[in-house]
Amino acid sequence: MGAVQDGDDPHRDALSAWFSPEIAAALLAARQGQEPRHLTGEPARFAAQFGWQRLSRLLEWHPLEPARLHLVRGGETLDPATFRKQSKDGTTRLIAGALANQLDRGATLVLNHAHELDPALCALADAIAEELQVRCGANIYASLGDEAGLALHWDEHDVFVLQIAGRKHWRVHAAVEGEPFGLPPVDAAPAWEGVLEAGDVLHVPRGWAHSPAPLGEPSLHVTLSLTDPEFVTRDDDLPGPGDAKQLARPVFALPELMRADPADWTCETRFRLASYRRLGFAKGEGGAMMLHAGKAALPCPGAAIPALRELCSARETSLARLEALAGSDSAADLRAVLAMLVKFGIAYARNT
Repeated sequence: MGAVQDGDDPHRDALSAWFSPEIAAALLAARQGQEPRHLTGEPARFAAQFGWQRLSRLLEWHPLEPARLHLVRGGETLDPATFRKQSKDGTTRLIAGALANQLDRGATLVLNHAHELDPALCALADAIAEELQVRCGANIYASLGDEAGLALHWDEHDVFVLQIAGRKHWRVHAAVEGEPFGLPPVDAAPAWEGVLEAGDVLHVPRGWAHSPAPLGEPSLHVTLSLTDPEFVTRDDDLPGPGDAKQLARPVFALPELMRADPADWTCETRFRLASYRRLGFAKGEGGAMMLHAGKAALPCPGAAIPALRELCSARETSLARLEALAGSDSAADLRAVLAMLVKFGIAYARNT
């Protein structure tokens, strides 16, 4: 099933595919800062992972409903009917010539949740999510001319901008405090301004208003959104139930059903979640810890928490490792929780 085994580190592999060690370290550290940071990278690394050809294939292979793909020009979203057509059975398809004409007239293409469509972007988003313990998604932005597509705006999350091809001019303004954040005055000077070249990375902190502008040439960039999870208390880093209720990308291992009977489990039985980042924790009545997964809420012995957190990674993990994390005195309790997760289809279990 291509699962990751104990000891493998797919996240570091993904980071090293996209960034040099120095850029990867600087990028991860930049998230801790409260100001924009511009990093000069290596164009060849980005080009090897994603580019115009890959974007073209995504546009060809997927219907890409309006909620996922739209065009913007001058801060306004264009009517989807100008570049897509709906069939009698309700499916929609992009009209290549019409979409190209809109891009030629200054529109910017926005493809949301691209990490759900492209393996390289998926691996990168998962790596960032694991390294920084955040939710991470990827959007794609493509333009051909010199007309700005997006107006000045701010986001509720931190953003990493990866300039894949071409150049783009950016203005970034300091956050205007408020609930929610606000936009700066029209004549306000930016806190950071510059041009991103292919291979460059820019960190835009949460709430900082920004406006990208094309420079009269084909430009392709990817944004990574970083959203902090909620925590059970302010004093720990235990994820709360909110993330567990989010729709998550599924994991398949066909043709295997991955439903090994608990009676047949051995120390070599291997487990992983059936979706990504789907577990959360909350204190129930009397202060007892509860495990949340989707709509399910299960009693959770405190000693089992380190083992259950291990399941939130991309690793397929052995029962022996999970029991070692929980401790021998809690092995039976851990097995009971794992059995419930497998029964409800929240986790896979397979015997090797």
